[in-house]
Amino acid sequence: MSRNGDLIERVAGPPAPYFETRRVRFDRRTYLVVCEAADNGCYIRVEEEGADPRWYLFRDEGSAALQ
Repeated sequence: MSRNGDLIERVAGPPAPYFETRRVRFDRRTYLVVCEAADNGCYIRVEEEGADPRWYLFRDEGSAALQ
């Protein structure tokens, strides 16, 4: 999925081990952000009450990983 020049892709999760950089609670969802320098992207875990967690990979289309 592309949005505003960025790439968002649903993935299984970041490579282990990973380090949480930020956790944000908004509405009934918790967003866990894990930034990985290796692929110039950030993994975002969405935790919603009553649902399995989902991981997404967010990358800027201008990043080295996509060139």
